[in-house]
Amino acid sequence: VNFFDTAEIYGMGQAETIMGNAFKELGFKREEIVVSTKIFKIGQGVNDTFLSRKHIIEAIHNSLKRLQLDYVDVVFCHRPDYETPLEETCRAMNWIIENNLAFYWGTSEWPADRISKAIEICERFNLHKPIVE
Repeated sequence: VNFFDTAEIYGMGQAETIMGNAFKELGFKREEIVVSTKIFKIGQGVNDTFLSRKHIIEAIHNSLKRLQLDYVDVVFCHRPDYETPLEETCRAMNWIIENNLAFYWGTSEWPADRISKAIEICERFNLHKPIVE
């Protein structure tokens, strides 16, 4: 097994913390494992939920701290967010990749029409396109 998946919401961050501790304790070489996490919700605060640029960027930094990693291989938008403009979400996910915090971004539990719209936005603005879980 070399693929490990988690999310900020699992145990309100505890799953990422436990996984990060296990990586260190077991002495895994970073290049030998594939790690993904999902962003959507971590708490009840107004900035702790959904897929705004603010939440996405703060969430990836917090996830990486909990995982004790410099980057994840894939970061997923865990659920669709109909409150935040889709272009804002696409640009924030692109920022994560451009800043070497993840290699890829993807979607989880998004309907096909939402994924198609995200791909169109990414193509229009030459952004990294999502992969689909």
